[in-house]
Amino acid sequence: MAIRGRLSDMSLPTLVQMTCQEATQARLSIDHGDATAALFFQGGDLVHAVLDQGQDEQLGEEVVYRILQWNDGEFELEPGIPSPAHTVDTPWSTLLMDGLQRRDEARFDTLSDEIEEEYEMAENLNDLLEELKTQVPGFVATALCGLDGLG
Repeated sequence: MAIRGRLSDMSLPTLVQMTCQEATQARLSIDHGDATAALFFQGGDLVHAVLDQGQDEQLGEEVVYRILQWNDGEFELEPGIPSPAHTVDTPWSTLLMDGLQRRDEARFDTLSDEIEEEYEMAENLNDLLEELKTQVPGFVATALCGLDGLG
């Protein structure tokens, strides 16, 4: 009996972990827009991954890293489907950890770029004080002190 659902309801890491821990032979198919991926499991391992994007087809571990970025799409988990090839050698838990780390780093880089664009640092102290004067209501003066407390 196949299990169908949406990645927004059950995440890909959860599906991979569940399938590997059950040690079933299965195929997990995922449709994400015009891309289709298939992961094959055997004996508690993720053994094959394929990504089809029209004319472009990718195989192996990079496919897993790529589809871990997907937050939406439809999946179907079919038990009893044998793997047509063996393109993945890394343990599934390592793939998930590395893939999720890559996803987090990509999100951080995007957020970091947005923050840098929004807040440009002033070139010198005078410019910084002038900017502060325009942003803080009631700003009158500033006193600068060194680490020793002297002005």
